[in-house]
Amino acid sequence: STQSTWCVWPELVGRQAEEAIAVIQTDNPAVRTEIMVKGSVVTMNRVFSRVRVFIESETDHTVVSAPQIG
Repeated sequence: STQSTWCVWPELVGRQAEEAIAVIQTDNPAVRTEIMVKGSVVTMNRVFSRVRVFIESETDHTVVSAPQIG
């Protein structure tokens, strides 16, 4: 059987970043995660070993958009 590789996690919107990172790393251990505050300036390059997890603010770690590889 083939194992599908996870690349987007819409079900993590509304969850806490720490919980989201644990799910992402369990689903796809090959990626590294970065926590970013929404609205942060980010590079536009796509990195296929990276998942950015956007949170509400420095004090509110609620995930605000679906984390995805890139």
